[in-house]
Amino acid sequence: MSNATPAYDGAAIVAQCREAARTRLVAQVQPLMASLAERLQKESQSTADREERDQYSEAAHRVRDGHAAFVGAFEKELIKRVDASTEALRSGRLHDGDDEDLSTLKTNLLENQVAVSKLAVQLKEAAGAELAQFSGRIAAAFGRRVLDDGDNPIGPMAIAYAVYAGIDALSLKSHAARALRPDLEKRLVAPVCELYRVMNGALERAGIAPGASRSAPERDASASGTQSSQKAQTAAAQTVAAMLGVAAVPPPVAKFLQETWVQVLARAHAHGTDSAPWRDAVNVMNELIASVKPGIDAAERTRLKGMLPGLLKSLQAGMEAVALDPETRKEVLDMLMVHHREILLGGARPAHT
Repeated sequence: MSNATPAYDGAAIVAQCREAARTRLVAQVQPLMASLAERLQKESQSTADREERDQYSEAAHRVRDGHAAFVGAFEKELIKRVDASTEALRSGRLHDGDDEDLSTLKTNLLENQVAVSKLAVQLKEAAGAELAQFSGRIAAAFGRRVLDDGDNPIGPMAIAYAVYAGIDALSLKSHAARALRPDLEKRLVAPVCELYRVMNGALERAGIAPGASRSAPERDASASGTQSSQKAQTAAAQTVAAMLGVAAVPPPVAKFLQETWVQVLARAHAHGTDSAPWRDAVNVMNELIASVKPGIDAAERTRLKGMLPGLLKSLQAGMEAVALDPETRKEVLDMLMVHHREILLGGARPAHT
């Protein structure tokens, strides 16, 4: 909801920032792809498996020669997402993210969704205060008091989707795509942080002071840090125990619910067990448990594919709300990707992953 009459043309400001993001990040593509191609070539030379060696070698050539394809897909996706988010801000109809459009990520929907989420988390954590200021300035440009980083048209999620649209355009095989992700994430951090610094400087010179950003997790007034009242902790623990008592889930998922999601539930308990935050937290837990159920049929697999983007986003929001560290968040996402991939492919559930 808008909270003030905007003194600026927010859409025009975002359009200028979009062009800055496009040109600055595209300028990084050539050295980025050269580095990724070198990494893939090294993987090709070090593996003993012939099929993997061929995949890495082919991927190295695709990456080395795929500059135009990457840039075209990157620019198209970035413009599409920025413009859609800008219109949502202008109209006041910010979406909840449960129906993320993954149509441009064709090669492996699940793996790409997790990869996009991981990259966005890493960029957000690295950008820190610069991103918070930038989101605050965009909020002010649209006459809003506050803006979530996820609703920022040029936030980490839009950039992450654009990057993986570019990677997807290269049509890399699975082993190769996974191998390049660590280097990709590492090399993008500095340019994106610098981008937010430059855009903040430009908006500051234009006289746009930052409003508020929700980069930092909100804290309940009745709690200190992530500590909740004993009553809330007990209710949360009992709720998790009750669900695990009637559902068989992999040990890592059970551990996540008992150690992390219980904190999300305890935090939501402050609003009451009849409140939307409590119901939402319980529903996400139930969806997570259902998502790791093995031996599902084709119809259930189709439903799982449809629900995963929203589920992963809700899990990320919960982990962020209780200030779970970025490395542990990535481990959780990696673990879930393994289980979900096995289930979607119709295989048995991993026993210890």
